[in-house]
Parts: sequence; structure tokens; C-alpha cells
Amino acid sequence: MRRIDTDKPGGSGETGTSGGTGRAGKLGRGANRGCGLLFGLGWTAFSMVFVVFGLGMARKAWKSSAWDRVPCEVERFEIVDDRDADPPFRAAVRFHYRVEGVRHTGERLWPDKEGDDRYLVLAREAERVFDSAGGDVGGEILCRVDPEDPAEAALRPPPRESLVMSLIFAAFGSGFVLVGIGVVIATLRGKGDGGEEEDLTKAGIGGKILALGFFGVFAVAGVGIFAGMVVPGAMKYLSSRGWEQVPAEVIWSAVRAEDGDDGTTYRADIFYRYEFDGRSFASNDHRLFGGSSSGRKKKQQLVDEHPPGRRFECWVDPGDPQRAVIDRRLGWGALFALFPLPFMAVGLGGLWATFLRRKPDADPAAPLAGGRPGGTRAVWRPSRIPSQPMASMPIRLKKLGALLFGTVFWNGIVGVFLGVLWKEWQRGKVEWFLLLFLVPFVIIGLVLVGSLLHGLVGLLSPSYELTHPPRPLHPGRRAGLPWRRRGGTGEPRRLTIFLVAHDPAREQRRHPKARLNRPVHEEKVFETEVAPLMHSGSAEVEIPQEIPGHEASPGELQWKLRIVAEVPGLPDTKDEFPLVVVGESGPWRDLAKNS
Repeated sequence: MRRIDTDKPGGSGETGTSGGTGRAGKLGRGANRGCGLLFGLGWTAFSMVFVVFGLGMARKAWKSSAWDRVPCEVERFEIVDDRDADPPFRAAVRFHYRVEGVRHTGERLWPDKEGDDRYLVLAREAERVFDSAGGDVGGEILCRVDPEDPAEAALRPPPRESLVMSLIFAAFGSGFVLVGIGVVIATLRGKGDGGEEEDLTKAGIGGKILALGFFGVFAVAGVGIFAGMVVPGAMKYLSSRGWEQVPAEVIWSAVRAEDGDDGTTYRADIFYRYEFDGRSFASNDHRLFGGSSSGRKKKQQLVDEHPPGRRFECWVDPGDPQRAVIDRRLGWGALFALFPLPFMAVGLGGLWATFLRRKPDADPAAPLAGGRPGGTRAVWRPSRIPSQPMASMPIRLKKLGALLFGTVFWNGIVGVFLGVLWKEWQRGKVEWFLLLFLVPFVIIGLVLVGSLLHGLVGLLSPSYELTHPPRPLHPGRRAGLPWRRRGGTGEPRRLTIFLVAHDPAREQRRHPKARLNRPVHEEKVFETEVAPLMHSGSAEVEIPQEIPGHEASPGELQWKLRIVAEVPGLPDTKDEFPLVVVGESGPWRDLAKNS
């Protein structure tokens, strides 16, 4: 029996888990660090393209919205509809203004937009113009004039959505940039080969930046869609319960084909007029939640049912008569409200777990690392003692379930974009920018699939169960932990059992040559290559009273028993079972005395 102390310089053992101080180990770590640094820098540089593009769009939208406000005289404002145009609605405007005594004429409603697919958008702008002009054409309003070119002007500022979407796009790209920066920092901080002490608080910065970028991307996407689309849609649906039905007449109808990122989609575009409270209005909104989808047949059928001149009844908002729909039912489009929920769960849940989750309770009597008096140290509170033997199969299934969810979720999103690439390739067009962007995501997806397959095959490997003693384990005392094989296929060529300990509050302390992903203590307590001895036995363990080079007491650590079975032709079994360990002093001393 040999104890392997992973914090001791030059420590090595038969398992090879704490060695690596030789030349080959240094070369391997150097190669890994170089690959990690190269990947992080490449990822950061590539993601910066999206940030620059988003900020460029935001700058353009902000610049045009900040044009000088100049008094203008409106001569004309009409909404022109053209069934065959794209977009079908545009504003025919004409206004006059003076800059430094020179008279100019403008004919643009927005600086960077010609029209819109929805009649309601232009109707809103017309209402704002008429209200500002005193309720009639010919009045005076403040239009926007380009200070660098007074001949360029627009009657209205650009829609706010343009600036918001640009900033969201830039924030989305910034998340990927943070991922790259986190990889770079974590790689540079993960030295641990020299004789000097390494501050793991600094090493944790890279991990936190990495988590901020990764989970931030999901949080921005989920919250943005939920707040910008789901919440307004829900409020619109609730208010529609009080809308009124009025007669309407179809002006024209058509099926619109849209070439989007997910291929060609279709929507029924029905333009109709109606009257409410003695006033005439028009709209082309069909449902409360618009949008297009695949399949032209049903859209064409709906258009055929609404030919020009057909009279029907539409639903009108009495508080805002410009809002009207043909059908106020939710329909399948309401399921879109579920779309941002997984993004919010992953993003906000990950951010909470990384930055806001409650830390382990502290022992007020224990000093901080480095011996600073009056500080606090995070203490691992042991869980309750298992009332029955712990089996390895439920633990594997739990991990496999989490991996399955992550694999399906990740590859499902990536698969949507791959479908876009495939359809564009079939049309003879290759989206190189999207292709290059997806390469790292596809690689991650393949790694997840490989890990999932490895885990599925691992279910066939031998499984074990461990029986915990009825009382907690204590430092300095020996205890027998009965174990036995529960099932699985194959005969291991070697069976090894380790006693390992991790420090959950390790990032608060300074350690020489420490790694966050390595245990602070690892000890081989059983090993055999004799087949009959691999079916059952008792692991004799003794919790050390102190860990050399580590100031935390054994009662503050997470202890586990790891069973490793090397099986030819199958993934090696590496099952870990938690142990309840209490110290003779500290916050759990009463439990230790009573046991």
C-alpha cells in the first residue's frame, strides 16, 4: 500500500496520476499548453469579427439617429402598397428644409430603410408625423439631416430595433470573445512547473471569464428573445381577449417566399381594409404572432380563400384601432415561447452557479490561507451517511443523462446552421463565413458525441457497489469498506481502489504546484490482478490526520473511494463513491464525539 501525495514535489506512483515531473511529462504539458494557447488566441481573434461587425452596425444606426434636427415642412406623406414589391409597403414622402439658408428637399422616411413588410409599421410613423405636424400634411416637424451632407435627410429617425439588434449581436459575439480570453488566461496561469507558489485565485480568473463568456451567450440569447418577443406577445394575446369584430374587405392577397438562414419559408400576406368608430384603417396582420414557416400548400390555400374583394370579419383593438388581425387564436406559433427557456436555463443557471451560488459554510475559528488571523475558511459539510449500499450504475446513468442532454442540445443548435449550409450548397452557393464560424462548434459537438458513445459502451463495463460504515470516518482511524461487483460484462485484468480527497474551497488558498482538477490526496488502498479477488472484498482505509503541504484539515475535504477496473475491449471503470469524514475538532466535533 502506497500513498500518493499529489501536492508533494516530485511525487509519483504506480497509477501515474501524480507524476509527470520527468522530461516527457514536461514536454507533454508544454504541448498541451501551446495547443490551448493557440486555440484560445485563434478563437478570440475569430470571435472579434462578430463584435466588430455588430459594433459597426450599431455605430451606423447610432450615427444616423444622431443627425441634426432641422425644422421641415411636410408636403406629402402617403403609404403606397404594391402586392408584387419587396417590401410591399413603403412611404411616399416629400418635405422641405433649409440648412445655412439653402433650401433642400427630402424624400426618405428613414435613413437606412425604404419600407416594411407590415402596414402597421408605416401607419405608426404616419400617425407620429401627423401628430407632430398638427394633424395634417403641410405642418412643420423636426426632420433628421446629415451634418456632413445637408442634402441627405430623413423624415423620421431609424427604428430603435436596428440599434438594439446590433448591440445584441455585438454582445453575443463578446461572449465568444470572453470564452477565448478565458482559455488564454487559464492556459497561462496553469503553470505549476516551477518552484514558486501559484495563486489559484488568479488561476480562477480564467475559469470565471470562460464561464462568463460561455453562459453569457446563452443568457443574452434567452433573455433577449424572452423579453423582446415572448413577453410582448403574451401581453398582446391577453389584451386581444377584449378586441371587437368588425367587417373587413380584402384588398389583395399573396404568398410570400422568404429565403432565410433555415431555407425557404412561406407566409400568407392578406391586405385588408376595415372601419372602426367611423374611421377607415388597413392592416396585413393575419395572426397575433406573425412569421413564416416551411410548406407553401397551406399558405396558398389560405390566400385562395381570401381573394380581392372578399368580405369577412376581423378582430380590432378598441383602444388602438390600428391593430387588427384576421385570427386571434394562438396557433402553433405560440410554442415559440418555449424556445428561449433552455437558453435562459443554461445561461442564467450557469452564471448563478459560477458567481452567485452560496459558498460552503465557514468555520469562524479557522484562519485564512497564509495564516491571516480573523479570517474565515470554507468548510466542506459532510452529507448524511447512506442508509443502503451505493451502486455505481445510477451514478453512471446520472452522468450519462446530463451528457445526453448537453449533446442533443448543443448539436441540435449546430445542426440548424449545418442544415442552412447544406441547402445553400445544394443551390450551388457556399457560405464560407458561416462554414468557418461553425468549425469549432462542430468539433465540440463531435467530442460530445464521442463522449456519449464512450459512456454508453461504458454501461457494459463491470459495475460495483460500496457499503459505507454506519458511522462517519475519522482521521487516524482504520475502517473497512465492503465492496462487491454488481454486474456488467468482461473480466478486468486489474482492479485498483484509491482513497482520494478534493478541496472544495481550494481556490481560496495558495498551493505549490497545484491544479484545480487534481485531488489534494490520492492513496492506493487495494490492487489485484487475481480474478477471484475482483468480485468482492473490503477496502481497508485510514483517513490521514493531515495532508502534507496542505493546510486544510481532513474534515474540510471531500473524500471519495474510487474503483478502477481495467477491462480489455471496454472502457475502464472509474467509479467514485462519496465518503463521510468528520474531524475531532471544528464545526463537526459534536458529530464526531457522538459517533
